[in-house]
Amino acid sequence: MIKTFRDLEVYQESYQLMLLIHQAVKKLPVYERNDLASQMRRASKSCPANIAEGWAKRRFEKEFKRHLDVAIGSANEMEVHTETA
Repeated sequence: MIKTFRDLEVYQESYQLMLLIHQAVKKLPVYERNDLASQMRRASKSCPANIAEGWAKRRFEKEFKRHLDVAIGSANEMEVHTETA
């Protein structure tokens, strides 16, 4: 039974990926730590944060979908950053 956003599988997976990204960026070369690492950390935080915020607004279907769309966009952004890294 889903009681909170933390019960959503998509939230759990995005949160775990965020933790992995935060560990991985520490291994980037020094010249990438400021720019690329910062972008990767922000995008990875955006996914679970938008899922959680959307869950709070789930009674408004459009709002919920909008937040999920933003989370998907951040996930796509992370793909590009990961490939770049």
